Amino acid sequence: MFKSMGTANYHAAQFSLRHRWSHGVQFDFNYTFSKSIDLASDAERVGTIGGNAAQIQNARSPFQFRGVSDFDSTHQFTSNWLTELPFGRGKAIAGNANGFLNALIGGWQLSGLFRLESGFPFYVQNGYQWPTDWDLSGNGYQTAPVKTGTFHSPTDPSIVSAFSNFSVAQNSFREPFLGEAGQWQMPWAEGQSLQLRWEVFNVFNNTRFDAVSAAYNSSILDYSGAAFGQYTRLLTNPRVMQFGLRYEF
Repeated sequence: MFKSMGTANYHAAQFSLRHRWSHGVQFDFNYTFSKSIDLASDAERVGTIGGNAAQIQNARSPFQFRGVSDFDSTHQFTSNWLTELPFGRGKAIAGNANGFLNALIGGWQLSGLFRLESGFPFYVQNGYQWPTDWDLSGNGYQTAPVKTGTFHSPTDPSIVSAFSNFSVAQNSFREPFLGEAGQWQMPWAEGQSLQLRWEVFNVFNNTRFDAVSAAYNSSILDYSGAAFGQYTRLLTNPRVMQFGLRYEF
């Protein structure tokens, strides 16, 4: 049976730098240094299909599975800012602009959001083997050095793996024995205005791969058909731009 009996703890140091609206600029910068530890990162109600198989695998020794949470992110940087551009009436550039020119170049603002964080930990499953409890396959044991990160296949750049040596890394793990369970981590009247907005999400079109989506089943091909270690899903969305024109009166 499944039972909510696990323990968890989270500790963090949080630092914030805030500049209130002054001289046409405001911003916030935040940094969090944290660590989350638990016995099982999936809620027990998730079951073994649909989650990331992070339940306790050895019912006889729950604390054997104690380790860094699957959602743990050691470093997190976030920032947001809003600044008025120095163009138009009363500004540093074209400060004496007439009404028509000011309607074109005045009132522009630049704003943005920024986020950067550490990658999530992950573990390797041992395949369809049940060394301790039925329905919860154990974790594979690392038997040789492996280099993890984000690696593009030299023969097919569209394939990205968590392992530098791709499927060969499969040989660096073994199945656990019975009783074993492993673990791993937007001018003419003051009352009217025309506003043009240009918003960009994921400005640099960065990609971040979902560690949970990689094929870590070391005994056979993953159910998705992906090769060992190959990512199949992103945590980020491609760069998106949206434009808006708003007339207020």
